Amino acid sequence: MATIIDLDNGAVRVQIRRKGLPNISETFRAGCEPGVETPAQVRRYAKAWGAATERAMLRGEWKDKRAAQGKLLRDVADEYLRHVYPDGATPKRRDPMLPAIIRDVCAKWGDYALSNISPEAVGTWRDQLLKSGRVRGGGGLSASSVNKLLARLSALYTFAAKTLHLPVDNPVSKASYAVGEKTKERRRFHDDGEEARLLEAMTKPQQCRMYRYGSKSDAASGIKGIAYIGTLAPSPLARLAVIVAMEAGLREDEIASLRIDKVQIAKRTATTELTKNGTIRDVPLPPRALAAIQAAIAHGLARAAEQPDDDQPKKGKAAQRTPEQIAAAAAKRAAAHDAAKKLVFGGLTGKQLWRYLRVAADSIGSTDLDFHCLRHEAASRLAPKYQLQELMAIMGWKSLEMVKTNYHARASELAERLHEPASLPATIDPATVAAVIAAMQASGFALVKQEATQAPALRLVK
Repeated sequence: MATIIDLDNGAVRVQIRRKGLPNISETFRAGCEPGVETPAQVRRYAKAWGAATERAMLRGEWKDKRAAQGKLLRDVADEYLRHVYPDGATPKRRDPMLPAIIRDVCAKWGDYALSNISPEAVGTWRDQLLKSGRVRGGGGLSASSVNKLLARLSALYTFAAKTLHLPVDNPVSKASYAVGEKTKERRRFHDDGEEARLLEAMTKPQQCRMYRYGSKSDAASGIKGIAYIGTLAPSPLARLAVIVAMEAGLREDEIASLRIDKVQIAKRTATTELTKNGTIRDVPLPPRALAAIQAAIAHGLARAAEQPDDDQPKKGKAAQRTPEQIAAAAAKRAAAHDAAKKLVFGGLTGKQLWRYLRVAADSIGSTDLDFHCLRHEAASRLAPKYQLQELMAIMGWKSLEMVKTNYHARASELAERLHEPASLPATIDPATVAAVIAAMQASGFALVKQEATQAPALRLVK
């Protein structure tokens, strides 16, 4: 039975000792719970708590949550980030937005102990985000953005339970996720003409929305920059990258980081290192993709002799720099130039490839087409040519669910398979048949006629 001790300051201490379990000591004071104000109420509440805790121990339902009560969510988040990024750097393909999302979660729950976040509080936070959408003072949040925050909060609790071995219950698992409008589905080209129009648009200058950073005074007043309509010059390398994406299924960052020495022209393969899941894979190159990569390499070799021109007269702030600053900037440009010479697509980033495609797609009216749609297009083109396991290895998928998500068969393509001519047996030379029959008859076989209902009409018997 729990031991109740009245302290001099009006508090009540409860001590529980049971064999095979840790000793528990808890102190209760006035105001520890709503309605617990007088010494008699404190003692009654402490006695009830001790009895309930002992019953839970006897039934095997009690969990020691004292470690979770002293652990703040902010501390768990710091350990989580050190676990995900042990070297302190954020890999480009390992969810680069993760630290920002964790900061948004900690802005609300960072000073809370793990045991003090309830499912009801999580549900209220979800509704507030959907209504006002204010995490760092920004605009409204969609259901998808809210669910990303809830997923990261859930991941922190899972990390605390499985890695830090803290006795915590995940409150997100007992709260429903936000429900909003259906997210945009990835798609293929609507027809062959859309692909031709897209590639043609990428050869022309396009009017698009540009963004120019403001001055220091603008930044001080809260205005970060000025948007205006400008002209985006066409990029031959971006057009070739789009062809590689729709044929070989490479992601934009995989294309941007593809090195020349990782392309095996003779074997018609390429090795991607900067993948989404961190797994290096070899990708077979279809004829169009191989030709596009060869053209990109040739384009890069033609520009390799072009060194950064540092002899041009400087203007503005550049003219006020010291010789040391000028030398450092020149060395930085030279290093970037040397690094770009090793890449197939000349140093274009994944964001730049995405922008070139989106601007060209908007110009032809394909507002729902983005770079990842090209990966779905490639998967749908490669699926009829490979077995399931081969397709998963080429695309870098780990589950069959990804095949269902990325493969979109057109009804016209399936109908063509139904109407393909059936494979007919090869025609046999009649002279060969006659020679075989004669040889068998010479060996003692007799040629007899079968019934009309049987086939073939003739057979050889011994």
